[in-house]
Amino acid sequence: MEANRVREGGQTGLTIGFVLIAAAVAILIGWGTNKWFYLLPVFLLELGAFVLLLGVVTKRPQDHQGRSWAMYMFLWGGVMVMLGGLLLLNDIFPNNVPVLIAVFLIFSGAIAILAYFTRSR
Repeated sequence: MEANRVREGGQTGLTIGFVLIAAAVAILIGWGTNKWFYLLPVFLLELGAFVLLLGVVTKRPQDHQGRSWAMYMFLWGGVMVMLGGLLLLNDIFPNNVPVLIAVFLIFSGAIAILAYFTRSR
């Protein structure tokens, strides 16, 4: 029981450290490009990649309904990466909002299908 607390505390410290570094990098990119709008998409991309990495590395038991911790990490990490990427694409290629919405809906549908197949096993 005590080992689980130490491990969770270590992940919390790792997460806090990464969030601080990601915020600093996002600020530097916004300052360097002189586009302060880039703060949010870069921050989302960095955090999403980190959450995806945590989903790969950490192993937690499944809950009583068969959902795994990794599936939640993949879902939210993927959503953050997708939103950050779509915001950057909208700035690079403006006036493509219907295409970006379609890409997000396709991504959401793919995650829902993946969640169904992982739960049915």
